[in-house]
Amino acid sequence: MLEIFAGDESYDDENEKFVITNAVKLQLEHSLVSVSKWESKFKRAFLSDQPMTEEEVLYLLTSMCLTPNTPPGIFYKVPESQLELVREYLDDKQTATFFTDRGNAPRPPGRPQIVTSELIYYWMISYRIPIEAENWNFNRLITLIRIFDEKSQSANRKMTPKEVAAHQRQLNQQRRAASGSKG
Repeated sequence: MLEIFAGDESYDDENEKFVITNAVKLQLEHSLVSVSKWESKFKRAFLSDQPMTEEEVLYLLTSMCLTPNTPPGIFYKVPESQLELVREYLDDKQTATFFTDRGNAPRPPGRPQIVTSELIYYWMISYRIPIEAENWNFNRLITLIRIFDEKSQSANRKMTPKEVAAHQRQLNQQRRAASGSKG
């Protein structure tokens, strides 16, 4: 969760810095719920390369806000310094998990898949991730889904002919040792 402040920004000559007056503390959570709300309003995928307009950014803040009784128009009073905190929060992966790229893995034909909130819900259901996870930090949820995907792909991967031969040799050695045979 991220806490930011919005209000009227003015310059304090005495301390030579910008200050927020009439500040309102806002609690924001970047979750699948907030992404779903955003996509339902703008009818486009949140995870796209297309930059957001100012209206889309302001609505994202509204979608992320957990603060009850938020004053109307307060998101227009979020100073740039606080918006920078929001950008950092959205970019923070919120996990220590990382993935290595499989350089020799075949790539799917055509363009990459467009990821929408509905597709993420599908993944959650497919991998039996509890629906409560929709309220997790969005980046952590995506990481968990990637882990499920990587684990299921490695479990279903066929062995190469070399791996099959090595496995057969190992089984033969175990059988010979168990029976006391030399071959």
